[in-house]
Amino acid sequence: PAFFSSDGLVVASCGFTLAIACMSPVSATVTLYFFKDSRTVISSSSLFQNIAVVLAGSACLVLLAQSAKPPSVDEVLAAYTNALGGAAAIDRIASREVHGKVGLHAGVTYYWQKPNKVLRIGKGSRIGFDGVGGWVAPRRGRTKRLGRAAGRPLEMDANPLRYVRLKELYPELNSAPPEIVDERPMHVIVAPNNLGATKFYFDAETHLLRRIDETGETSAYYKTSTDFLDYKSINAV
Repeated sequence: PAFFSSDGLVVASCGFTLAIACMSPVSATVTLYFFKDSRTVISSSSLFQNIAVVLAGSACLVLLAQSAKPPSVDEVLAAYTNALGGAAAIDRIASREVHGKVGLHAGVTYYWQKPNKVLRIGKGSRIGFDGVGGWVAPRRGRTKRLGRAAGRPLEMDANPLRYVRLKELYPELNSAPPEIVDERPMHVIVAPNNLGATKFYFDAETHLLRRIDETGETSAYYKTSTDFLDYKSINAV
C-alpha cells in the first residue's frame, strides 16, 4: 500500500531504479548506471523491487570485475617464457654480442657472458662488470673501480635473459589492468620505484614483450620508452 496523508495527497514518492552494469573493452573499467522513473509511487512492492534491482546490479558488477581480473605476474612471465621457446632453450644461451649507436654517430658494443659478466666498449672508454664489481677504463687516464650499484644497470642492459627473470631484478612486481598498444591488447606488469615505475607490456595474444615505459628511474623528469618489434626465431629461441 502507498503512504497517504489524511487529505489523500501523496506525501512520499520514489521512482523505480534500473541498474545497468557496463564494462569498457579498452580499460576493463566497469561502470554501473542508474536510471529512475519518478512516476512510480512508493509502495511495499516497489520498494522491494528497487532493492532487488540494486542487489542484482551489484552482483553483476562483481562478476564483471572478476572476469576482467588481469593475469598474475607469474602467469604473464610463464607465457612469455613459453613464447620465447621455453625455459630449456633460454638456459642454453651462454653469450651475447650487441652492436648499436649512441646518438647519431657514436658506436657502442656490448659483450655478455653467462651468468653476469659484461664488457661495454664505447667511443671513449671501456666499462666492465665481473659479477661482483665494475671498472671504467678511459682511453686516457687511470682505470677506476665501479661499485655494485653502478654495475647493475650495465648488466641489465646487456643480459638477454633479463626480461624472463624480472622477479630477480626488481624487488616488487605487480600486475595491472590491461591496456592497448597499437590497437592490440596488452598484459601489464609494473615495477614501482621511488619516483615512478617501469611498465612492461606483453602482447595478450603472442605473449611476447612489446614495450617498456620507464619513469622516475633517475629523476622525477626521467621518461623513456622502448619498443620491441620484428621478432625472429634463431636456434629455437
